[in-house]
Amino acid sequence: MKNKLSTILVIVCICILIILSINIFITKHNSIDPDSKSIQKIYNILGDNNLEFCEGLPFYQGRKTTKLSNRNKLCLAYRMLDDKDIESENLKKTKKSDYCYIDSEQKNGFNLDKDKETCNTQVIAKNALNKKFKEIFGEEIKAYVDFQPSGNIACYLDKEKGSYICGRSITQTYVIGWTPTTYRIISKVKEKDNKLYIYDYYIMINNDKCYQDNDGLKENIKCSDKYTNNTKIDT
Repeated sequence: MKNKLSTILVIVCICILIILSINIFITKHNSIDPDSKSIQKIYNILGDNNLEFCEGLPFYQGRKTTKLSNRNKLCLAYRMLDDKDIESENLKKTKKSDYCYIDSEQKNGFNLDKDKETCNTQVIAKNALNKKFKEIFGEEIKAYVDFQPSGNIACYLDKEKGSYICGRSITQTYVIGWTPTTYRIISKVKEKDNKLYIYDYYIMINNDKCYQDNDGLKENIKCSDKYTNNTKIDT
């Protein structure tokens, strides 16, 4: 009887070791180096740490976000454009106006530069933006709409040229008061069912307090207490 129990225990131990080995093997082979250039490029697509660009970091809001708006997607594609995709052009001031309009109805226009005669703008071909859009989201742009990369930059579609014109918007938005600072760092990356899962650490510092989201809805009290005693953050 003792020999039988010993045999069963040995078999159980072997099974446990096999299961552990399989799990270690799967974990090791599904893990991806978070510091690789390709992963960092994908990670940067999520948004800019500067919350003024492209509506901040939409996936770090206190409210659950599962879908990006079309304008946000266009803005993220704009951020990832190469320098060769962007041309500079100076528009002349529209007659009897204090702005540079790109349409006869004078709805879409830009603020004048210091010379008060021209507006410095960026010209982006629809094809170039669509190419970057497809590279990021796996589909072509369905609706070419106007979008704002930041509170003082606007991008309008010039239907005649077939290009987006971006410049200093006529109506500008500025934040008065504390400017939030955000920190993000990847903790691990895994691949499953042909999908990448990126896990990261995120914190927003605003008015000497730490928050787990960029809306300031969930305060990280432990972080806030430590930050009060030492405002230097080791990144």
